[in-house]
Amino acid sequence: MASATSWEIIESFAAALRNHAALNEWAQAEYAQPLRILQGINMANLPREEDCPLIALVPESGKFGRITEHAATIRVVLAVNDDRFVDDVLEGLKLLATDFGSLTLQALQDGEDGFYIGEVADLYELSDFPLLYREFQITITSSTCIGGNEL
Repeated sequence: MASATSWEIIESFAAALRNHAALNEWAQAEYAQPLRILQGINMANLPREEDCPLIALVPESGKFGRITEHAATIRVVLAVNDDRFVDDVLEGLKLLATDFGSLTLQALQDGEDGFYIGEVADLYELSDFPLLYREFQITITSSTCIGGNEL
């Protein structure tokens, strides 16, 4: 795979998420509304409770040039509005840790463009309760090509 810009990766990821039947069916079944996919975040108008469930894709960093491997880091933010407790378990947090997270990663892996997902760092954020967040920092790597041959 040739190197791609962070924005090309985000566009590919957004399409993969929108087209992943199991992920979208899960969002509809669990929250009775469609999954919202954002390409970027407007910091002056942050997502609200009624925008959830949502996934936001944000470029973070890149490593390009005369190197053997290009890399781009994309932040993937999952958010739910869920204050339910079931048997003393915060249901929204559980869903972020299980179904929502795993379906999201599967959708990205299954994407048409075949980007190689390398390292995935994971972070949970509870500061805006009942909005619950899970963030993945996903590093996409590709080998540098000379002509038609990879190094």
